Amino acid sequence: AHLWELGHTQTRYFFFTENCSYLLMEVLDAVRPEMRLSQQFSGHVIPLDTIKAIQGLVKNTTYRPSRQKRISNGYAQLSPAEKEALFPFIKKQDLNLAHLSSSQKANVLAVAYEYIQYQWEARKIDLKTYRTASFSILKQRAELTTAETLTAPAVPASPFKAHHSARLQVSAGQAHQTMFQEVQIRPAYHSLTESDTGLLKGASIHFLNTAVRYYNQQHKTVLQQVNVVGITSLSPYSLLFQPTSFRVNLDINRVFNPATKQQGYTSSLEGGAGITIAPSPFVWLYALGIGRVEYGGFMNKPIALGIGASVGVLLDYGRLKIQVQGDTLIPTDKSILTAQIAIKTQYNLSKNVGWFTEYQLEKRFNHHINCIQTGFRFYF
Repeated sequence: AHLWELGHTQTRYFFFTENCSYLLMEVLDAVRPEMRLSQQFSGHVIPLDTIKAIQGLVKNTTYRPSRQKRISNGYAQLSPAEKEALFPFIKKQDLNLAHLSSSQKANVLAVAYEYIQYQWEARKIDLKTYRTASFSILKQRAELTTAETLTAPAVPASPFKAHHSARLQVSAGQAHQTMFQEVQIRPAYHSLTESDTGLLKGASIHFLNTAVRYYNQQHKTVLQQVNVVGITSLSPYSLLFQPTSFRVNLDINRVFNPATKQQGYTSSLEGGAGITIAPSPFVWLYALGIGRVEYGGFMNKPIALGIGASVGVLLDYGRLKIQVQGDTLIPTDKSILTAQIAIKTQYNLSKNVGWFTEYQLEKRFNHHINCIQTGFRFYF
C-alpha cells in the first residue's frame, strides 16, 4: 500500500548517503517503524550493510543468476568440439552442427540462444538479426528429442555471509630503515585480497581509508595516508564477453625523499584501463595502461605527470589470497612515483578477522624505497 502511495514521487539521489539502498530502508520503516532502519545509516550507506540490516525479515532467498552468468556457466561446460561449433555463431550468427551428436547440438543451441538474447538486450545487434537468429535456433532445437546436459550455475554464498564493510587495521613494519606501528581505519568496503564470500570477485572499493603511523626512532606520529576513494574492477576477458578492467585512485600520501631524508605530502590521481584473463578460477592475470598526476610542494615541481603500465596476478587459494603487481611510469619529473612492485597477502582467520602481510618497493626521486608490514584486520 505504501509503495502505491509513492507512485511517481521523485527524490534527490546522493551516492554515499541517500542512495537507492537507503530509500528502501525508508520504505520498510513505513511498515516496520520499530526497526528504525533508516536511522541506522546516518553517514554513508552501503547496499551490503542494508541487506544485513534486514536479515531478520528474510524468510527465504532465491538465487536468480544473470543471463551473463548463465551463458558463462554453460560455455564452461561445453566440450572442445561444442565450443568450436559455437565460434562461427559468436562471429556471424552461423551454426553448423552436422558433425555433433544430438545432445551436443542441444548444448550448443542452449548457449547460443542465451547469447543471442543477451546481445539483443545489450543493444549490440538490431531487431532483424535478433529475430532471424532466435528463430533459427528455436527451429533447430525443436527438431531434437534429446535434452541438453548442461547444469545450472552453482548457488554462490549469500551476502549475509560476507565480511562487514568497515575495517580496522593494526600493523607493524619497517619503512626506509625505520620501525613503525600503524593504525588504519576504512569506512568502506572491500579489497582484492580480502575474502570474496558473498561479494563480487575482482571488485574493490575503498572510501576514506586513513592510516596513522608512529615511527619509533623519531618518536613521531604522522598522518601516513588518506585514500579518498579507490575503485578497481577486474573482469575476465573471454570469447563471449570483452569487459574493460579499470582502476581509479585519489590519494593523499606522506612520501620520503632519500636524498634529503625529509618527508612530505603529495596528492595523486591515478586512472587506468586494460584487460584481465583468467586461465583458471584461482589465477587471474591483468594488464592496464595507466596515467598519474601528482601535486605537492614537497616535490621538485608542484605538478608532475606520468604515463605507463601496470601488470599483476591475483591468486585465490580460499582462505589465502595473494596479489603481485608491478607498475612503471614515464614521468615528467623524477619526484613522481616512477616504478612500484607490491606483494600483498591475506589469510582470513574468520569471516571478520584477517592476517595480512604487504611488501612494497617503489622508485621516487631516483631512489628505491621499500616498506614491509604485517598485522591484523578486523571488520565491523
